[in-house]
Amino acid sequence: MRLSLLAAVFGLALTSCSTDSTNDGFDIPAVVGNARNSFGFSVIAKSLDADDTYTLDFECDSITVGITVAGYGGGSATLELRDAAGGLILSRDLGRAIAEGAAGIAGDPATASLQFEDYSGIVSLGIAAKTQ
Repeated sequence: MRLSLLAAVFGLALTSCSTDSTNDGFDIPAVVGNARNSFGFSVIAKSLDADDTYTLDFECDSITVGITVAGYGGGSATLELRDAAGGLILSRDLGRAIAEGAAGIAGDPATASLQFEDYSGIVSLGIAAKTQ
């Protein structure tokens, strides 16, 4: 069930919402899916410099998160999820190869911040409200 939920969120990220083709650092523009109780982000980056914060629309007690980083080629990147009061729910360094999933992370995220500095690699992440 958790795997299918993450696959659905990742599919949402790849098939919906917006792209940003104005940043020359992207080999392929970032794809962002941001819907009620779910958020997805995917980018193939080459020397990317970006600092973006997304307002999320979650109403939950806990979340499921899937993060994949492949083809890491240098630079630094971080992901932070914060609640409405600014409390840190999750922080991940994306500066290495990652394939992880976690369910039942306590919190109701209000923002997702992604910071990239001279970053090269492929990042995909999916976040969904945990269902019973």
